[in-house]
Amino acid sequence: MARVLGPLFSITAWGTIGDAITFSRRRGGPTVTIKPVHKITYTAEQLAQRANFAEAVSSWSALPPASQVRWIAYADGTRLSGKLMYIQNYLLGG
Repeated sequence: MARVLGPLFSITAWGTIGDAITFSRRRGGPTVTIKPVHKITYTAEQLAQRANFAEAVSSWSALPPASQVRWIAYADGTRLSGKLMYIQNYLLGG
């Protein structure tokens, strides 16, 4: 929501209205622009990595609690949690 300290389109308006236009204060003065739409495009490698990571997380969730406790104990003293240690080993094929 835009914050206005005077009439709309005044010098002191800033923010976004209705995901359509953005009022901002810049070095050259106040500006009004169309709100940019960011397109998220993933490469095939990024999609493959996301799928591998999701599979590793699902595998962790499917582990019995006793196995999860063993991974937590195995990770003790490292900077990783048991879950992250398991995922790292899963992704590296360990």
